[in-house]
Amino acid sequence: MLKIDRAKFWLDNGFQLLPCQMNSKKLVYGFGQYQSKISDMKTACAWWDKIGATANMAVLAPDNFYILDFDILDVYAQWAHVCHSAAGSYTETTPRGGTHVFLRGIPPAGSVLKAGAEIKRIVLVSPSVVDGKD
Repeated sequence: MLKIDRAKFWLDNGFQLLPCQMNSKKLVYGFGQYQSKISDMKTACAWWDKIGATANMAVLAPDNFYILDFDILDVYAQWAHVCHSAAGSYTETTPRGGTHVFLRGIPPAGSVLKAGAEIKRIVLVSPSVVDGKD
């Protein structure tokens, strides 16, 4: 039931869902930014209740969102210190100890990121598990 609740949260916020292979962040064949996406609760329920109950879940950010992906905790901490208002937006810890920050808008032109940080449109989200870690 948790995956269905999370699916509803993301769909209600304008994101589309992408199933990932169990214990992985690899997308299920046929799904992707320019391929199939799950954009309604009926399909989400069919997928995570029946077809792929053990599959992980990724999201595709809508055009008015972007996701900062920090792989290095110190880089995230430095960014959060400088950008404390943006750091208060919805954030998830990744299975490998990184951080995803979900921001509304478009990335500022000319953004230069430190090593250990990326701007993404697709990321794995909770309650996904990789290498036994959620």
